[in-house]
Amino acid sequence: VSLFQRDEQGKLLGRTAAEQALHEGGAWVLNDVEKLTFTGEGKSQFETLDTLVWETALSPQQFKELSLPPSRLSTAENLEFIDNPGYATHPPHLYRTWVHERFAAPFASLVMILLAAPVAARINRQGGMGKSVVVGVLLGFAYFISDGLLLAMGESGKIPPFLAAWTPLAAFASLGLAALLHEEGW
Repeated sequence: VSLFQRDEQGKLLGRTAAEQALHEGGAWVLNDVEKLTFTGEGKSQFETLDTLVWETALSPQQFKELSLPPSRLSTAENLEFIDNPGYATHPPHLYRTWVHERFAAPFASLVMILLAAPVAARINRQGGMGKSVVVGVLLGFAYFISDGLLLAMGESGKIPPFLAAWTPLAAFASLGLAALLHEEGW
């Protein structure tokens, strides 16, 4: 287990590494500990300890959650790491992106219906499935590519989490709706 101590600006103040951590009586007992403390002006202090008691509110379950990627955490767990960034292993924007993605994901099926409806209308009216089906498949594929790309950009902090999760839905829903309205002659 490695623990990093930082000040409010994120500057590294020290590192504590232990070969073993046991949760006993609401606290963590660290065994075979190496503690490095930065004292300032490029100086540091190093010490080894047999045991060290670490008082924290983190439970064993929360440590298990820390090792999982945000995509595998529940919305509540992601929200907990957003509210307590000092406990998280990733920056808050990564957890925010996945919270938005969880709320946006159910709407993907509606977008697929909006993309398929003009294709189905065209096949019904004009016959000839070949070209229409290929266009429909390509639109669905483009949706999933853009969703993955924007999600990656949100995870890395390049774009806001809200845009990362909701932009593909809005763009492709608009495209499908416009194509459907055009096909219906509006």
